[in-house]
Amino acid sequence: MRFALADLSIQIGHIRFNNPVFVASGTFGYGTENKELVDVSKLGAIVTKSITLNPREGNPPPRLVETPSGMINSIGLANIGVDKYISDMLPVYEGIGTPIIMNIAGSSMDEYISVLEKIESVSSAIVGYEINISCPNVKEGGMQFGIDCSMTESLTSALRKRTEKLLIMKLSPNVTDISSIATSAENGGADAVSAINTVVG
Repeated sequence: MRFALADLSIQIGHIRFNNPVFVASGTFGYGTENKELVDVSKLGAIVTKSITLNPREGNPPPRLVETPSGMINSIGLANIGVDKYISDMLPVYEGIGTPIIMNIAGSSMDEYISVLEKIESVSSAIVGYEINISCPNVKEGGMQFGIDCSMTESLTSALRKRTEKLLIMKLSPNVTDISSIATSAENGGADAVSAINTVVG
């Protein structure tokens, strides 16, 4: 007896993905480091680690600590910065075989906008953006946006005006009412929200 394979495809905004299995930002590097271990073409999408306007070395080690109930991390948004990301990573994505969603982090609205505009100004295989407004591990991790409804909506709206690509706002669990933040992201024009970023340990 033969069984037909189930259609696992999903649609977010105007983009259809083959399946709902996305690797989360921060767990899969820039999306190319694990290609010898995993057939990335079988993934629904790769969400990259956070990219900032300028390179960041991140927090000093130790960055990961195992506990009996899980893991504590404090990476600190270590990344190569958007200019090197454009020159080194975007060409690689052309043949990677799965959709790429770029995670963007910033410490001000201008920084978020600058990173997005730099990517929008070049041709790339990136299908959308996940906007990190919820990193608790750096002083300028965008968390001020993720805990304030007005700031969330303003930032989302500013980015929406500058791109037609998929726009996902990554929310913080460290708020009293995450649904109101999600509604503000929707009101600003987000296609979806990503729940959730790191829980403060």
